[in-house]
Amino acid sequence: MGHNPYTGQFANHLAGVLSVLGRLLKYGAVGSITLVAASLITFEGTHLYVENFSLRDSVSPESDHEEQYGWVTDSHRWTAGTTKNAGTDPELSWGARHLVRAAWMCLNWNTNPFTSISVHNQSLQLDGSSQTLDIRLLNAQSYLAEAIKKSGNSANRSSLLTIRAEILETLGAPSLLWKADQLYEELESSLPADSASAAQIHSKRGDIAARLGQNDEAVKAWRHAIDMIALPSPTQQGQVPRALPKEPLAQRIIAQNLVSLSSFYSTNKRLPEALAVQSAALSLLSNTSQRTATTVPPAQQLHELYLTHRAALLTLQHSEVTYALSKKPTTPLTLLTQAASSSEHVARVLCDVHPDPLTTNPSDIPYPPSTLPVSFRFISSDALRNPAIALLRDARRSAAQAWNLAGILHEREGSKHQLAAFECYERALAWCGGEKAAEGTLESEWTGIWQNYVRMRETIMKAHK
Repeated sequence: MGHNPYTGQFANHLAGVLSVLGRLLKYGAVGSITLVAASLITFEGTHLYVENFSLRDSVSPESDHEEQYGWVTDSHRWTAGTTKNAGTDPELSWGARHLVRAAWMCLNWNTNPFTSISVHNQSLQLDGSSQTLDIRLLNAQSYLAEAIKKSGNSANRSSLLTIRAEILETLGAPSLLWKADQLYEELESSLPADSASAAQIHSKRGDIAARLGQNDEAVKAWRHAIDMIALPSPTQQGQVPRALPKEPLAQRIIAQNLVSLSSFYSTNKRLPEALAVQSAALSLLSNTSQRTATTVPPAQQLHELYLTHRAALLTLQHSEVTYALSKKPTTPLTLLTQAASSSEHVARVLCDVHPDPLTTNPSDIPYPPSTLPVSFRFISSDALRNPAIALLRDARRSAAQAWNLAGILHEREGSKHQLAAFECYERALAWCGGEKAAEGTLESEWTGIWQNYVRMRETIMKAHK
């Protein structure tokens, strides 16, 4: 039988094909391994960066003043809490530490570092209604929930519980608020009953109760939070201490709870109770100083500005109650001007703009710096940064609200007060952003002020034609 030439050719072609396939598989395997290795290196490298640099910046007060004034406990504790031990708690497992860092990245980098955990969608069906929630916060709290499960009795467990509770509180859906309250209850049970930290948590539980419509529980929680840290002496008006405790954090907690009580009584038409709380609370906070010198440590100055602003809020609420009871604008207008001027003072100091002497005439105060950022003195400190930003936002809002209400009262006095009303509306508009709502200003608040400003401007223009 003769030799078939086609057989040899077929074998050669087959060998060539197999050789090419072999090289493709080899290159594919090398490429896949390289891709996986690069992904792992990037993944772990990112976590190492957060562990050794980002979280290192998030711990330890820069000065003893920050710890003395209680701002350290206001900042999120993602770590075990010491400079030597910067980064995630070494007592946590490898997986738990990665989960903690993933949560931190979600909140600070606006990214989803890995997707191995099932997270919620942006639009959730909660309590029978559709609510759009921030996916960053949802992811962060999901990672923290898993990390807490793996944390056991870690020293950092309480910090993780606190961070997750605050995230759930920020999300605001009723079912998530219930969960946040449960976490706060667990945290409170682990703290000394008379400590400022326990009172702070109990105060937050009151805020949650109010948001859930549990008004009686909210009032009880706020009053109990005050009693937990108030000086052991007979109370004034049944709810307001006679004097502030020495601990700065305790002072801020009491001031905030008095504002909450005042606001609740005012909005629920319990005016005599509101008036009593406001009068006693303003007397309590009357010694709050308004410092402007940069020689004062930033931690101390921020504390004093916080108390000054809470007094301004109480003054604002006091003006509303006074007007509701008397219907006479003279005293309420004076109170509103005081509240607005104090709020502007707080905002100017936070922005490191030398404040002019407080005046009762809105046209005598220079146009407000509504877009200036927080001063580097505060923003450079991790412990002071977020409280300072929040206080500036609140001060701008209260200044705008006070001037707007003053404008309304002037407008009700008749045509002779139209120019004064316009000046108040103009000032209110400047503090809430001008021609568009500033960051941190509710669109509804800006719209109401803008409409008042435009209406009064047109009225004045028509009167001068």
